[in-house]
Amino acid sequence: HCCEDHFTQRVAGFADYWQTQEPAFGLNGTGYCSYNYVAEAARVLAAHPISSPLFLYLAFHNNHGPLQVVPFYGERYPVGPGQVQSRATYNGMTTAWDDALRNVTAMYKSRKMWNRTLLVMSSDNGGPIYKGGGANNHPLRGGKVSAAHSTATPVRLRHVVRLLR
Repeated sequence: HCCEDHFTQRVAGFADYWQTQEPAFGLNGTGYCSYNYVAEAARVLAAHPISSPLFLYLAFHNNHGPLQVVPFYGERYPVGPGQVQSRATYNGMTTAWDDALRNVTAMYKSRKMWNRTLLVMSSDNGGPIYKGGGANNHPLRGGKVSAAHSTATPVRLRHVVRLLR
């Protein structure tokens, strides 16, 4: 969801956190969202037979509002002269997402599943380029809620190894 608090997983006081096809009862407020997603991926991967195919869908939403990040990532981007806090926070959110993806990738590799993995990454739109949004979609045009919204929607095949033979 694009408006849930990244720490409480609530919107307007209501829980908005899902696990597969049902609410993730008991997980609201247990940590930063990407940490929770990585922990769930670790649980699923550890329990999954290596020889069996696996479809794992992780809907990271770090780069959606509200702009929130754990201090470990936020402090890595100090706000300098002429800069705005929203850009620094957004950079921290992106770095948290990068680390989460790196951690999930490492899990696949440690389980010897990586060479049979197709990783597809997509985005629902470009980042928010409006005042306070913090994103920069260069070299793509537009961004979230702009006239060129759809031109900033990247889809990337990031890892294909021996899958298309």
